[in-house]
Amino acid sequence: MTIKQSFRRLPVTLSLITLSCLVSVITWFGELHTPLSWLYYNHELIISGQIWRLITPIFLHFPAVGIIFAHLAFNMIWLYQFGELIERYDSPRFLLLLVIVSGVISNTAQAQLTNGLFGGMSGVVYALLGYLFVIQKLNPAYPGRIPNNLAYFLIGFMLLAALGVFGQGIANTAHIVGFLVGIAFAVIKGRRRGF
Repeated sequence: MTIKQSFRRLPVTLSLITLSCLVSVITWFGELHTPLSWLYYNHELIISGQIWRLITPIFLHFPAVGIIFAHLAFNMIWLYQFGELIERYDSPRFLLLLVIVSGVISNTAQAQLTNGLFGGMSGVVYALLGYLFVIQKLNPAYPGRIPNNLAYFLIGFMLLAALGVFGQGIANTAHIVGFLVGIAFAVIKGRRRGF
């Protein structure tokens, strides 16, 4: 399959991955402050009209566990896995809506509890996980299934991180809020579809 064919099949998922990788390189994983200054969440600048800052932190990735690209790689792997399922079995439009809503809400929630910079696609990734985990419970015929043990592993990671097991510098609020947004999307869709 060519790159063009791949983008036709998964336009939202692959565009998000491409943007995340480009932004990570342009900001050199948060080290280059000039491009970074246009993307981070800042309440005062958002109120003054820079509304893109509500969503752009999802494209920022910083070094993790001493490896410059670990944060980006972890998020992009799960974004591809979960995004592909939703894009294929729901629609690209539905995936884009879920990404935007979960990105804005999880970023805003994280900003309320963080004084410094934060970023990453993980709030969105947890929204996708929450959606898939619940929609397959509500609708056993839903074809975009994820293994329960994978879901439990990632939920366990989220909870352990929130308890501080992995140290500081993790956007725990974004993870939890994103997960809840994904669950809400599944419940709303389930009610509309009658399952």
